[in-house]
Amino acid sequence: MEDDYYKKSVGDYSKVKEFSKDIIQSFNVSLIVDSTIDFVRESDKEKVTLVNVNTFLNNSEFNGTINELYELLKNKKNEFTTKEAGQQNFEAAINKQSKGNKIIIIAASSKLTEDYNNAVLAAKNNPDISVFDSRLISGSYGLLISKVIDDIESKISYDSIISRIPMHKDRISSYFVVNDIDYLVKGGRISKTMGFLGKIGGIKPVLKLYEGKIISAGKTLHSGALTSGLYTYLNEQISNNSVYIFENNIFNNKKESINLIKNSKHCGKLNPVIAIHIGPQYLAFFWYNE
Repeated sequence: MEDDYYKKSVGDYSKVKEFSKDIIQSFNVSLIVDSTIDFVRESDKEKVTLVNVNTFLNNSEFNGTINELYELLKNKKNEFTTKEAGQQNFEAAINKQSKGNKIIIIAASSKLTEDYNNAVLAAKNNPDISVFDSRLISGSYGLLISKVIDDIESKISYDSIISRIPMHKDRISSYFVVNDIDYLVKGGRISKTMGFLGKIGGIKPVLKLYEGKIISAGKTLHSGALTSGLYTYLNEQISNNSVYIFENNIFNNKKESINLIKNSKHCGKLNPVIAIHIGPQYLAFFWYNE
């Protein structure tokens, strides 16, 4: 069931390049994103052009399924790496758009990937292209894109769409915990000092995205109570907002899982680009502050 939801919301990663082929040509505004995105609404898949971030296993491009990747990730002897979307990749995506269209490129956080910088280079000296650093990653990045698409479809002016993007970014909250913090340390996403905390007696730091970086939220949880602990910690912040959840193999007690949280939507597993850096066991909450 979890995998079925993933396929509906994001799609098999082996087919992710297929869903990026088309864009609705009636758009006056075209939207380009990179494949660190998760939580793509079914209705949005044909409304974006996706620039791929590639994954590699032992120096060969990995084209397996999401389940195969998670199995391989458990063995740390496997060497997984990712390669950012390059300037030429963004240029190719730009060239696919119809002439006369305005183009918005929103890339994953520049603090975590070079995608944004490469997009800026690709769009240089083109007045019809606006490039934004989302300061987000994964599901929260996808949530931002859904808000921008809603604005595009509301037929407001291009200037209004552009002006609302910073507001949407500031309204998105993203928190998570991981069972093995080594993946984040190895990928350079967090410091070795923070990584040391994650090794102490089953204590797991709560992490959050802040200004595009992964930082400690100043709270730790015990293994075995990660769902209830994270929800209790975030309860007041979540308020009545809808909560989106990514979860994989992290619960000791399955009854503790998704049913605990009202107004929640279970998004399944992260895509391979994110999973390689966060590891095979994680729990992530994100939401839009209305």
